[in-house]
Amino acid sequence: MMHLAFSVIQTSLAASAVWLSATFLHASENYNIPLWEPGQVPLARGDGPLDHPLLTVFPTSEDRRNGSAVIIAPGGSNIMLMYGAEGIEIAERFNDWGTTAFILTYRMSPTYANDARTLDGNRAIRLVRSLSKEWDLDPERILFIGFSAGASMARYVAAASSPGDPNITDPVERLSSRAHSLGMVYGTGSATPKENLAEFPPTYLLSAAADSAANTSAKLFIEINNAGGVAELHIQQKGRHGFGAAFSSPEFRPWMDSLKHFLTMGEFFGKNSKPQGSKISNPRDITGTMINDGYGDLVYVPQGSFKMGDNFGDGESRERPVHTVSLDAYYIGKYEVTNVEWRQFRDDPGYDDPKYWPNGWVVPREQNPYWRQERNHGGGTPGTDNYPVQGMNWDAATAYCNWVSGRIGKKYRLPTEAEWEKAARGTDQRRFPWGNTIDHSFANIDDSQLYDTGQLVGYYNGSRRVDFQTNNGTSPWGAMDMAGNLMEWCSDWYSRDYYKISPQKNPQGPETGSFRVLRGGCFFFEGQDSRTYGRSGAWPSVQAFRMIGFRVVRNP
Repeated sequence: MMHLAFSVIQTSLAASAVWLSATFLHASENYNIPLWEPGQVPLARGDGPLDHPLLTVFPTSEDRRNGSAVIIAPGGSNIMLMYGAEGIEIAERFNDWGTTAFILTYRMSPTYANDARTLDGNRAIRLVRSLSKEWDLDPERILFIGFSAGASMARYVAAASSPGDPNITDPVERLSSRAHSLGMVYGTGSATPKENLAEFPPTYLLSAAADSAANTSAKLFIEINNAGGVAELHIQQKGRHGFGAAFSSPEFRPWMDSLKHFLTMGEFFGKNSKPQGSKISNPRDITGTMINDGYGDLVYVPQGSFKMGDNFGDGESRERPVHTVSLDAYYIGKYEVTNVEWRQFRDDPGYDDPKYWPNGWVVPREQNPYWRQERNHGGGTPGTDNYPVQGMNWDAATAYCNWVSGRIGKKYRLPTEAEWEKAARGTDQRRFPWGNTIDHSFANIDDSQLYDTGQLVGYYNGSRRVDFQTNNGTSPWGAMDMAGNLMEWCSDWYSRDYYKISPQKNPQGPETGSFRVLRGGCFFFEGQDSRTYGRSGAWPSVQAFRMIGFRVVRNP
């Protein structure tokens, strides 16, 4: 039903929006919708992927759908977007509640400022409202929720909302941009006298006590209530900034239940309906053969089968069902690609050759602001050769693989999701590369170090343990840092339900999609986010995201 809606979109939006129906006729379960017609993006400063804000649709099943919609603005300091914990995980929870979800990819700093982002947020509400009939939604039940920088953006969007202009040519702009409800999670900023807080939608506010955002959240709560508006405030007694959906966290997990209650009381899910609730060995050493073509060590993973997915019952539905997968043999990077390895490509004239880049779009060398940041061990600073290169989008990681393939005549590529998981957990279905228990001596995860940043590849090798000689933190095949340090790109398109239809032999992921798969957790996330079967994803052209790197696979 969702995909058939595109035959109706053209009629509902008239000739000015034919581009919507034409672009997504063959979309997968998650698909992208540009906010504006090509060439019509206000305040645009270029014509690349980052100049075209978009919504990624996460449809809910027809048997759950209750007509509500949520637009999610992930955080990321306005220079990146946290698509996983503040995007996909939120969207899929709302799907379980019967809500159709839309993740907003809005315009980023330093190219764009708050004026552009505010336009993006208001346009997103209008666009969802304009297509509510085709998507079987109630146009009056649209929630806008933001995290960190996205939460501040939510406040700007609410302050700038308007009923629309009935005389304007664009039918989308004729509609109201006022949301039914507003959510601001660990980040609100300070309201200005020009903001009419009495006109804000009912607002849910959440922060952790140790986070500076708690002060602005509490202040905004008081100001909204004093102005005659409706607001609800939650302050976690412990915790920090950036906990996201926190499905597996004993400390933070209940927050989404409180949000669901807040929305239920406001009849967001409908007057007569309630949201659906969502339904939680021993290590062995099989180190393989290692090779090096001049672009990092690679370990060998032999041909064979393994069981893929969450056999522990402590994850999300996207990690199930457990299913048997058979893979051909391959080599995979022992470490994440390092600064010194990336520099070979970055400094090569071939970097600018469109043939290496997906869709021919070359990512400018300076687009990654972390490359020259010492505190993030950027490759442009001294002594950082053996730190993992961070701030990588999927496009750049793929271009690197294509470039290396061309230089050595062997096929380098990103691992498939199945290859990544087998390399991380072997064939005994372990929870982490080294076994079944979180161990901070084996992984750069939250609380492993004082500062939230990537660490030298292979640094967390268990050397602080008394049994170091027999426990060194490698995966069963000898790969390091497959839990923590940086999240890593896979080649697959992301789909929540792909495991239900995955082929048994060498699965490649869905044929099309909007987000690419991410695996492995990172220095910023908690241990449960580093489970070998954990899955996430992000838009492949995402602007520099310091928590993302990659490792390569080479065909034998």
